[in-house]
Amino acid sequence: MSAAARLRRLGAKLGNGHFAVADQLAMVGGNFLMNLTLARAGDLEAFGSFSVLYALLVLVNAGQSALIGEPLALSRELDAQQRPRALDGQRASLQIVLPFSALLAVHAFATMPGLGLFHALLFVLACTACSAYWSSKGRLHALGKHRSAFNASLSGGVVVVATALLAITRTDAVTAGLVAIVVSSLCGLAVALHADGERRAHASLSLRGVAELGKAGLPIALLVWIANNIVFLMLGQAQRLDDAAGLRAILTLLLPVNQVMIGCSAFVLPQLAAMSRAGEQARIAAFSGRALAVSVGAALVFGVATCLAAGPVSRLVLGPQFDPYIQALRLVAIALPASWACVIVVRAHFQGGRRPRFVLFGYVSALVLGVPVAAWALHQDGAWAAAAATLAIHGSLAVVLFGLFVFDVRARRHADAHARTSEIARPEETT
Repeated sequence: MSAAARLRRLGAKLGNGHFAVADQLAMVGGNFLMNLTLARAGDLEAFGSFSVLYALLVLVNAGQSALIGEPLALSRELDAQQRPRALDGQRASLQIVLPFSALLAVHAFATMPGLGLFHALLFVLACTACSAYWSSKGRLHALGKHRSAFNASLSGGVVVVATALLAITRTDAVTAGLVAIVVSSLCGLAVALHADGERRAHASLSLRGVAELGKAGLPIALLVWIANNIVFLMLGQAQRLDDAAGLRAILTLLLPVNQVMIGCSAFVLPQLAAMSRAGEQARIAAFSGRALAVSVGAALVFGVATCLAAGPVSRLVLGPQFDPYIQALRLVAIALPASWACVIVVRAHFQGGRRPRFVLFGYVSALVLGVPVAAWALHQDGAWAAAAATLAIHGSLAVVLFGLFVFDVRARRHADAHARTSEIARPEETT
């Protein structure tokens, strides 16, 4: 088969699913450029404050995705009369997000002296706008309208960068970042609602239904958020905003690997779920094993290249004010992307294979092991402390989840071999 024929066959198999990956890339690109714009503004303390608020905003995202994303995804299986309307998803999101974001804003205002009341109100507005935008995009993916979701992300990404560039010349990094998030979320929301086209359905999405459908995914979402953001909260509590800014800058350079992996895992999850429903245990093990090897290998190549070029890349992209954190970047450049790749692939393996309890157990065990080490690292002096704390947590996650993955793969292969043996033995018993 020629290369062109293979590409046509792959395109027919994927349909417009490749836009789901492109959607993630567009979102990653927008956030990456926004963070670079704010980092290069020169005020480390303001960028550190924004980094802590950004971590809290991601917490809202984690809860909203678990509670709203699943009901919207399940709505694809319903007919038009039963499917929730787009605006019902917005209403349910706002009922959850508004009080939650207000509590987080009060916490940030009380613990971070550099923030004013205007920043707290702007944070609540950013959470509200983002939640509406995320609900609309999740619904588009659930309806199979991946191209429309990509268009919403692309427009939002362009607007967030343009707004950040304009606002940073007139105000501080915290205000500029939050304003950019609000404006881009509203822009993406408008595009998503225009593309939805199913606002006349008759079913409603109640808070009780949301809680019932989202209760299984919420603990995992919260554990994922804790693992990704606990170091920022520790730094904010200790008023080490310069180190928070340095860590955010380091992660800004490395996070594209993480986000691309998340986008790809979201694309392969349905395939793993289909294999699980068909009882193809050995195929799940082989598929996940290949995905893990390719992902970790690609992450290692990226990490080695980043480590070798850490100095020039940091000065070119971030600016000279982040020179003290170049050694910290070299410290985590190889191991952290590889750890992310391992964690994301294994998490997709367990969730797609209908064994989420392994993810729950793995995250709890890894946090019990990694958080004390991270706390010890943060008590050390040096620009490397925050990066080492982050590596301690994600390294623990990678080791624990990889061990569970090896155990699960062996169990699946054994179960598949046992099933084949039973099928062969049945005709002999009948005769």
